[in-house]
Amino acid sequence: MQPKTLGRRLRRLRKINGETQKELAENFGRHYRTVQNWELGLAVPDIFTVLELAKYYNVGIEELINEGDDRDE
Repeated sequence: MQPKTLGRRLRRLRKINGETQKELAENFGRHYRTVQNWELGLAVPDIFTVLELAKYYNVGIEELINEGDDRDE
């Protein structure tokens, strides 16, 4: 799992859903800087959080972590 790939995809999903980093952080009980670091690729959420994020955004986990076919590049 590439941190920057996951971050780009997470940011795209968040924006599609009209959320701010702060709103996403509050929904997951995290500080908004944590979400910011995920999106910048400076930190990676643990696998349990990735599973919850996929469920939250109603996408498959592979859409968040798959390194190939990055539509955001």
